[in-house]
Amino acid sequence: MTIRERYNIRIARWKEYKACAAYYRDVKKILAQAEEEITAILDENQVDDTYACIKRYPKNVIETDLFEIDDKRWNVYGKWQTKHCHRFQEKPCPIFNCPYYVQNRRYRNMQLLLEHARSNKDYARKQVFAKIK
Repeated sequence: MTIRERYNIRIARWKEYKACAAYYRDVKKILAQAEEEITAILDENQVDDTYACIKRYPKNVIETDLFEIDDKRWNVYGKWQTKHCHRFQEKPCPIFNCPYYVQNRRYRNMQLLLEHARSNKDYARKQVFAKIK
């Protein structure tokens, strides 16, 4: 095998890796959109009364300064807390008439697709640096 043929093989493998990486990024964006569809952003007192697969709510945190302990300021946008549905990890979702059932299925399918795309990308990366015989 000539050097030119090896060079062409290396270029083809590199292009394949770039295509797999681009596909992985696209699937990751779609998964983020699917996660937004099943996420509800709520107030702290509405968390237990609302149905959603993922519930996010800001929790108020007291900010204190090391030198001014008496001066307390409330941080309105404190740390975001995340609470999952108690049946979130079960496949399929067994809750009757759940309003997020279809979006949850799409989210699960996107998770599987992302895992497959990640394995393809890793394999293509290994092939780029593999020895050409």
